Amino acid sequence: MTQDEIIEMAVQAELNLYVHDLTEKQYIEVIKHFAKLVVAKAIAELEQRTWVGLTDDEFNELYDRYVPITCYALLIEKVEAKLKQKNGYAEEKNT
Repeated sequence: MTQDEIIEMAVQAELNLYVHDLTEKQYIEVIKHFAKLVVAKAIAELEQRTWVGLTDDEFNELYDRYVPITCYALLIEKVEAKLKQKNGYAEEKNT
């Protein structure tokens, strides 16, 4: 979500009104409306993502690197980390 999109949602939610013209209750309702717009946009963006899995080569590389010297739990942890990295949920770590 871009800054311009958030600003547009603020305008749409009428956050550009003068605060002193609103009662506290009215201002809270405006903020709630704005929050709902932001959440809806964020959910829509998440729903558009396509999950990217590991290639056979990526899985085999992780398997060959971790199974002979450790246990399956570490392999599972590394596979999960790699999937999160590929799908934009985690920073790449060189382990």
